[in-house]
Amino acid sequence: MTIWKYLFFESRISYILQIIPFLMIIGFVFWIIRGKVLKKRGLKRSGFVRETLLLLFPCYIAGLLMLIATPANLWSLIWFRLIYGYSGGEISPLFSGEFNFVPTIFRYITGELTGGSWVVFMLLGNILLFLPFGFLLPMVWEKKTFAKYICVGIVTTVVLELIQPIMGRSFDIDDLIMNTIGFLTGYCFYIICTYIYKKYTQAE
Repeated sequence: MTIWKYLFFESRISYILQIIPFLMIIGFVFWIIRGKVLKKRGLKRSGFVRETLLLLFPCYIAGLLMLIATPANLWSLIWFRLIYGYSGGEISPLFSGEFNFVPTIFRYITGELTGGSWVVFMLLGNILLFLPFGFLLPMVWEKKTFAKYICVGIVTTVVLELIQPIMGRSFDIDDLIMNTIGFLTGYCFYIICTYIYKKYTQAE
């Protein structure tokens, strides 16, 4: 299977490949607009690290919305139409999502779920999905209180999870828990990196 065929399938690899070109366009547009705004204000771009983070953050947010706040097969159908000129299927109907309010741990305890590697992958995947959010947010939205960061993180995870049933996906309490853990992990990682950086610069 060539790399192009991944654009027309719903798999973990295809999800990423389908949105990368759009994220590159978003990043390019953001870079141009930011440059024009700074020039109009008589300002210059910040250092390389901050500029890179400022570029990554909108791309990450856009990618997050594309991955979990749109119908499951939307992007594969868009690519199918762009390449072949006609639709290769139909978009999942709205308001057709399912709801799961029982955490996986309880299903294990009751014996309802035996699980396997796919469960571990799913849980870890949801943690990793929101880890960059917790790390990048305080770097681009500076000098805010701990409570504000946590509030934004939790509200964002809840809102995105509530949107999914509307888009024909599913609301899963496991996703909500793991996404929140991912955000908190990313924020803790930011705190650790900031502490190490300050300690290193003070020692010089």
